[in-house]
Amino acid sequence: MLAHSVFFRLKDRSPAAVARLVEGCRTHLAGHPGELVFAVGTCADYDREVNERDWQVALHIVFDSHAAHDAYQQAERHEIFIAEHADAWERVRVFDADLSVCQARGGCAPRQVTRRRETEMSPPKHTSTSCRGRRGRRW
Repeated sequence: MLAHSVFFRLKDRSPAAVARLVEGCRTHLAGHPGELVFAVGTCADYDREVNERDWQVALHIVFDSHAAHDAYQQAERHEIFIAEHADAWERVRVFDADLSVCQARGGCAPRQVTRRRETEMSPPKHTSTSCRGRRGRRW
C-alpha cells in the first residue's frame, strides 16, 4: 500500500478559499481506481509545539499499489484539479509512504490487503477515544 499525503498552503487563507480547495479535492480526487482511503480536511486546532501549522488543507489517499498511485497521477481528473486550483497554492508538500497493516492492539506485520466494499468492513477493534499509544504514552 502507498499513502499519498499532500499539504497545501494557500495564498488566500480565508475560509471561502479553504472550502473551495477542499471541495475541489472531493470533486476531482476521490474515487480513483485503487483508492482504499480518501480523506481531506483542514489544519486541526491544536497549538502544540510539535505540530506544524503552516498549511490550510491536507489530502490523504491510500492506494492499494504503486501502480494505482501512478495511474492517479496521470488521470484526467487529477490534471483538471491541478489546472483549476494551482494558482491558489503558495506551497505544496507531498509525502509518499509505503505502509504495512497494523491492528490497533495486535502489533504490526506486513500482510496482503484486499479491497473490500465499505459495507463489508468491520468496525475498528480499538474504540478508545484517547490519544495514547501501546505503552500509555500521549501522542
